[in-house]
Amino acid sequence: MLVFYGHAQRSQNASPIFPHYDHHIDPISSQNAGASVEGADRTAHSACAVTKPITHRPLKRPGGKPSKPPANALALVREYAADGFSVVGVAAKLGTTPKTFNKWLEAQPELQDAFDAGRESERWALHNKLFRLAMEQDNAPAAMFLLKARHGYREGDQSAQGGGVSVTIALPGAMSREQYAQKVKGTIDGQR
Repeated sequence: MLVFYGHAQRSQNASPIFPHYDHHIDPISSQNAGASVEGADRTAHSACAVTKPITHRPLKRPGGKPSKPPANALALVREYAADGFSVVGVAAKLGTTPKTFNKWLEAQPELQDAFDAGRESERWALHNKLFRLAMEQDNAPAAMFLLKARHGYREGDQSAQGGGVSVTIALPGAMSREQYAQKVKGTIDGQR
């Protein structure tokens, strides 16, 4: 078999269905010339099942994903988290999968600490920017957002939001049949 990327040239005994595979066994050969039709069918069937192994392409990508964090992982993770990258984003920047990155975070507490510190740095920068907008530039929406997010403020009447209809049902304690019948009879007769 001759394979050129972009063009495939069939060898003499290549399969018409799978042109890139050669048959190892010719189902109708001189050895099978005297065999019965039934025997030839079995031979032809086994010939289709035998193919060469795949050698024209690699089975695994060269290089692959790193199984260990890089030497400067602490600084990189902190920097990427501070820039707003999520676990998925940091993993992509480090050239690995989120699953592998989470394993690294579990195995190395200092890496988790670097990720948390980067996230806190991002949170502080955003909060500081919003605070400055609210205080120095008299930005009312920024001030309202900070009051709501940081101090639990809610818009509107607080009693209307928390209030509602309150229904209390008082159930009587356990009674015998006679007591229950007497209670029901007294209620029906107008006695309480």
